[in-house]
Amino acid sequence: QNIMTSHFDGRVAIITGAGRGLGRAYALLLARLGAKVCVNNRTKSKADEVVAEIATFGGKAIADGHDVATHAEGVVDATMHAF
Repeated sequence: QNIMTSHFDGRVAIITGAGRGLGRAYALLLARLGAKVCVNNRTKSKADEVVAEIATFGGKAIADGHDVATHAEGVVDATMHAF
């Protein structure tokens, strides 16, 4: 099945490095396809920008600033708490 025809309603995605580049693109795509998204980026203000963009089309997302190299469990905890 092609990802463009898939639906992610009821699914949750954690996207690391989602403040810019490919991570941002994946976060936006999955949100448009119905996933709830944890937008993780060490620069939290960048994650906040992506969350705001997701909100403009009715998507659900949270911003997370944990460094996954040292605090990956924090990302998972925040995501589970939010969704």
